[in-house]
Amino acid sequence: MLVDLSRMKRIVRVDQDFGYAIIEPGVTQAALAEHLAAHHPGLSVNFTGSFAHTSIVGNVLDRGDGPYARIHDLLGVRGILGSGERFQVGGLWAALEASQPSHHIRRTAGPDLTALFSQGSFGIVTQMAFRLLHRPERLWIFWGSADDEKLEDVVNALGRRGRRGVIDIGRVNVGYENRFIQARDTLAMTPASERGAPAWNFYVTIGGTARATDVLLEEVREELVPFCRSTGATCAGPEHDLRSELPPFLQPLVKPLLGTPDADSIKIIYTLTGTPLPEDDLDVDPDRTPFGMKCYIPIVPFRGSDVRRATGIVAGVRNSTGLQNVKLSFFGDGRTLITIHFRSDDPAQVALAERCEDALWTQMVAAGFPPYRVAIDQMERLVALDPEFFGIVERIKSLLDPNGIIAPGRYSPLSR
Repeated sequence: MLVDLSRMKRIVRVDQDFGYAIIEPGVTQAALAEHLAAHHPGLSVNFTGSFAHTSIVGNVLDRGDGPYARIHDLLGVRGILGSGERFQVGGLWAALEASQPSHHIRRTAGPDLTALFSQGSFGIVTQMAFRLLHRPERLWIFWGSADDEKLEDVVNALGRRGRRGVIDIGRVNVGYENRFIQARDTLAMTPASERGAPAWNFYVTIGGTARATDVLLEEVREELVPFCRSTGATCAGPEHDLRSELPPFLQPLVKPLLGTPDADSIKIIYTLTGTPLPEDDLDVDPDRTPFGMKCYIPIVPFRGSDVRRATGIVAGVRNSTGLQNVKLSFFGDGRTLITIHFRSDDPAQVALAERCEDALWTQMVAAGFPPYRVAIDQMERLVALDPEFFGIVERIKSLLDPNGIIAPGRYSPLSR
């Protein structure tokens, strides 16, 4: 049975002072952005790079990725358990109809049960409270490019600044220099581009007051410049043409980095695969194109030696399968994205992608880099990694969802 929550589109509340919103599952990134622009222009959202017309609730609950991990924005949820009982956890839901703020804080006395519903299958979430962002006085995007032999130096330098509080380590990203060129070559089925020697690029966003961000930027620049072949810094603002000032690898990321949902990301897939674009944006769907993607999304400590080990595994798997379009990027807080892009109408590419994903899972887990998020076809393997932990999950599910009717097998053992 499919429960469709897409018509639950209410933005229940936006608190300007404390910076949070309460929304229903049908509220999309685009809808919330439009509402904030019209009524609360000083507030923004930690947007993911996904399509603008996607659910915020679904993505946050599965620990999606914006410029930093979106799970940090989760303040509370309410809904219906599998047992049929109503629930509300996190914050002060009782204050929702009062004049006092309901979600200026997530934790009150007692166990914090909000996290149960993140990557959990215990009930249906009908409302979510999550943190909004006050737009900073100044926002810098600092970026750079480094040769492969400097990778450890770059990672360790960024890690030092993050752990000392100079920058938000979750807003750091290091990835293949050619990660977007790879996708173009594979999906458009054009000859592979000349990529030259292996190289890496990185970016970090620094927001706050004008004086503070300028000082922090210089600290980061001084730390990174000795290891980079090029660096740059762009201040976000109406007087800057970011498309021309930023390097090519950052241009597809500009909108979500600056707090605007991206309506073009999925459309690019239509262009690259030669698929006619529908007239209505709401009809855009990558499943209607010959686009395929598999992922392994592990946790890798943001340390030069660990990052190097992970890159070695990815390179080895890529070379052994012959599938070159494997993209890799590291966030400073440990989240790591490994994506395999292929054409689903090419049986040879499909088979290679399946082999590649299986090899990545096996080798990364063996190296001590377990998954942070998993796809539907990876759930059983996830449960098998830690039977004792998922035994506890199963016991909790038996209490909250005694008949096992809510997403059976999702981040939990399949009901026996």
